[in-house]
Amino acid sequence: MISYRNPSGGGSFVGTLIALAFFVGLLAFLFFMARLAFRLLYFLGPILLIAAVIADHKVFLDYVNWLRRLFRKNFLQGALALVLSVVGYPIVSAFLLLRAFGRKKSAAYKRPPAGELTEFEELESKPRMPREVSRPQQGDDADLV
Repeated sequence: MISYRNPSGGGSFVGTLIALAFFVGLLAFLFFMARLAFRLLYFLGPILLIAAVIADHKVFLDYVNWLRRLFRKNFLQGALALVLSVVGYPIVSAFLLLRAFGRKKSAAYKRPPAGELTEFEELESKPRMPREVSRPQQGDDADLV
């Protein structure tokens, strides 16, 4: 049997087991945190959905119309999307609420209509002086690579 050793002296079996146990513990922690977040969203889901409809009802109608178009285009994809929407309604309701707030926020940054003037302030500017570029002389070896 051939064994490879680390030249720096590390790589013990116990250290590998400790790192593996730490990694498994980290994954378990992340799993339980995700489960806690999903349970919290499960109970807050109806409230989030109502808040999304109040914030911007078009977001909810757009989502329903997207499901309807998906059913007409491909029945299996539409059915799968509907089942996933019902099973994952906490995530869908949180997504719709974030989208409604995003639309509200982006509405504040829309451009003015085509005929409307925008306010601006004219700043004084100094004329720019052209830079002088030093060029190597013909006898210089600077242009050789």
